[in-house]
Amino acid sequence: MVEFEIEDYTTLLHWFELAFGRLGTDSITLKDRRTFWKLTFLCEEKLEERKLHGEDDDDDSHHI
Repeated sequence: MVEFEIEDYTTLLHWFELAFGRLGTDSITLKDRRTFWKLTFLCEEKLEERKLHGEDDDDDSHHI
């Protein structure tokens, strides 16, 4: 099975920002918002998983 790493989530969230950053919030569809929320939730869950497994490093490069 393939899993996203923190860096993958960072890339995806940046793509979202590039794609929708110029639009007003009213212009973003509910479907797209939900996808963004899912990505955000999955990224936060991955960060928590890393902390639980002692993989948390104190460097700020993984903060989104």
